Amino acid sequence: MNRQTFFGMFGLLTLILAGATIARLAGLPLDAAIYLSALGMLSIGYIRYQRGLRGAGE
Repeated sequence: MNRQTFFGMFGLLTLILAGATIARLAGLPLDAAIYLSALGMLSIGYIRYQRGLRGAGE
C-alpha cells in the first residue's frame, strides 16, 4: 500500500474513534458509540458522493 492510503486509513480511524469518544461521553455504551460514529461517517460520505454525482451530471 502507498503512503496516501495509510494516511487516509489513519484519518478515518481517528474520526471514528473521536466520534465514539464524544458519544461515550454522552453516556452511550462503547459498542453503540462506535456503531453510531461509523454510521455517521458512512452517511456523510454517501451524501457527499451523491452531491458530487448530481453536480457532475448537470
